[in-house]
Amino acid sequence: MFVIADEPNGRYNMRVSLWQLQKKLEADTATQLFDLQQLKRLNIHVQGLSLDDRGSAQSPRFFTPYLTAPFPNDDCLAKIEEDLGHPDESELSSHHNFSREFCRIWSDYMGRQIEETLIPEETSRWSMNVSAKLFHTLRFRGTPTSPNWERGCNSVLIEKCNDQASPHMKAAIIINDNEGDSHFYRGEILTVLYLIVWQMRELLLIPHIKIPVLVLSIIGSRGRLIEAFYENGKLVLRATQLYDLTKDTAVHFQRFADWWCSLPTGETLDRTWKR
Repeated sequence: MFVIADEPNGRYNMRVSLWQLQKKLEADTATQLFDLQQLKRLNIHVQGLSLDDRGSAQSPRFFTPYLTAPFPNDDCLAKIEEDLGHPDESELSSHHNFSREFCRIWSDYMGRQIEETLIPEETSRWSMNVSAKLFHTLRFRGTPTSPNWERGCNSVLIEKCNDQASPHMKAAIIINDNEGDSHFYRGEILTVLYLIVWQMRELLLIPHIKIPVLVLSIIGSRGRLIEAFYENGKLVLRATQLYDLTKDTAVHFQRFADWWCSLPTGETLDRTWKR
């Protein structure tokens, strides 16, 4: 682990702890799914997250919606019905096929409807201009020939906040599986760790002690949002329930868009830090 000039000891120790956890999970390729007890042993703290009770203790701490996203228009609804409306048919029977099609149509909805509602300064707040090395690192957890490919992780979108006063990052990922709410995937945890550790290496972000990350995780035919950050010596994962994306699909499009187009907020600075 390299040393960054002027980095406080506490922040350095935090960065080392997260890097060591990252390396431990990278080495443990046999475990793709972690229950709450396994996470506790890894010093990962899990909390509930609600997207509906805005302003409550259960709502995200470091992201706040900029707008109420428009409901998908008729063209988008037609695509949802045509491509996702019959999940039991052969082409969608694979968890991977459903999640891939969901992300494809949701991305199109974001590009065609959501961006039209944003004023220019808001469209430039977030940027996909992230390191090619980082994107490649997040691209896959496994290969088509590996035994764990069916539970692999494929990142489809990574964005960082352009304002150096906000170290926040976002990622949308696909998990090729369909397990229960009380479990977290290796790919989800590693995505969070890679983004936090990467941001902590940025010289301009040394004053920040917290690096909030928002992850949209599409797991087969279900999906959830995860807000993550490091606090009090623990990696905190705050996750919503797993929503069934085969039902009320348009509602989930709108719900995820509300939070994806969020503004960075919350205290991330170390107020005791002095250069």
